[in-house]
Amino acid sequence: MNAPSYIRLSQRELVHGSPLTVGRSATDGRAFAPSRDPRAALDQAMSTAFAREDVFVSFSGGRDSSAVLALAVDFARRHGRPDPVPVILRYPGHPDADETEWQTIVLRHLGLTNEIVHERRKPQTYLDDEAKRSLRERGLLWPAALHLDHVVF
Repeated sequence: MNAPSYIRLSQRELVHGSPLTVGRSATDGRAFAPSRDPRAALDQAMSTAFAREDVFVSFSGGRDSSAVLALAVDFARRHGRPDPVPVILRYPGHPDADETEWQTIVLRHLGLTNEIVHERRKPQTYLDDEAKRSLRERGLLWPAALHLDHVVF
């Protein structure tokens, strides 16, 4: 399996604290022409992801990740590729963060039966051991929350 690649922020972006440019490929940073058609732009992003042998989608059960997972499943099925595998973080004992019911509804609706589930029993912080390990291994990434999902990598 290929090692993941990341788009690194430029010096200017680091100072600003967020990306300032658009139209860079998520795999190698090359420029591409952004599409005015949102679906075409999403298909272009999916084709980059599906260039890999296995595709995993971080799936919280929220609106954003549900939409991304549904688009990835649609892309895979339209192009004869295996379904993406949802990687799910669950927070048992934290009722405000429990999305299990919604995750189940979405997975059932999409007809997905193969998922990876990781349960988190303690709160995460940007300076916990896992986040610090991710910072050492990957360097500074944006958004910073990427360092909280070390298990997803």
